[in-house]
Amino acid sequence: MLKKVLVSVLVLLLGVLSYFALRTPVMNALHDGSMEVVLVDEEGKTVDTRTIWFDEGDKMFDVLKEEFKLVEDEDYIDYGDFGVFITSIGELQSDDDYWLELFVDDKSSTVSISFIELKDGLTIKFVMTEISW
Repeated sequence: MLKKVLVSVLVLLLGVLSYFALRTPVMNALHDGSMEVVLVDEEGKTVDTRTIWFDEGDKMFDVLKEEFKLVEDEDYIDYGDFGVFITSIGELQSDDDYWLELFVDDKSSTVSISFIELKDGLTIKFVMTEISW
């Protein structure tokens, strides 16, 4: 009886380890690239970090919209030719005192998220930033 339990635990452990060991190589084979998305609250604490996989031809905003289940007028505003402005993502929500500042590879973005091209290894960061008038 004890032998069966030990074998079962060992098989389960090997399965879990195999999943995590093979996840990245398998995902690399299935997709054209990945990026890291980091969400930082107003206290500077990272509240979410995700690796998001994408394929050639995918658009940055569409990938984020699908991953975070963004809803127009609730989580973002589409300004047409001027691009999309994300107001809420994950547990971060802009308000009268804070807005979501966008960083691309640790540099503050000067364009909308909808104009940023996907590149393998890219890091996108949304940081709750105090509005100062």
